[in-house]
Amino acid sequence: GAHTLTAVATDNLNASTTSASVSVSVTAVSGTRVNVALAANGATASASSTYSVDYPARAAIDGRRSGATRGQLGTWEDSSEGTPDWLQVSFAAASTISQVNIYSMQEAYNAPIEPTAALTSYLAIEDFEVQYWDGSRWVIVPGGQVFGNKRVWAQANFTPITTSAIRVVVSKVAGGRTRLTEIEALTP
Repeated sequence: GAHTLTAVATDNLNASTTSASVSVSVTAVSGTRVNVALAANGATASASSTYSVDYPARAAIDGRRSGATRGQLGTWEDSSEGTPDWLQVSFAAASTISQVNIYSMQEAYNAPIEPTAALTSYLAIEDFEVQYWDGSRWVIVPGGQVFGNKRVWAQANFTPITTSAIRVVVSKVAGGRTRLTEIEALTP
């Protein structure tokens, strides 16, 4: 999309100056998948609850799959030890998607690594639904109902749908609270 950039230079006496703004337009290369759930692409996140300001919903759409050191704005965490919990991502515009990736907090949350398909965690969301907004109600994406998950990186692949928002509804988590480090919604 369209963006405006400026540069700020600060010297050793804290005097600063700001450059004139420059407009740029970023266009995806044909055939490249786009994560429309990314905040940098205009998405916003909201949640059923938030544990504290250190664990905001927006942390799950910042592009950091592994999260960050616990408590440093790298993970969304709900405020209660009960379920259901949900995290919703609203896109900048209606988009066609065919894959949703959900990343849970790792056991080594103080030194997280880039998640792999084989990485498991007792903190992973176990039972959940991936839903999309059809314009009037929430609908489960095809194959988007998961039970018994132990993987940090859970994935739902489905026939392309067009929607303006997705939601992950968690009904079981062993780690007490729902903790998600990232949600991605990819175009076909």
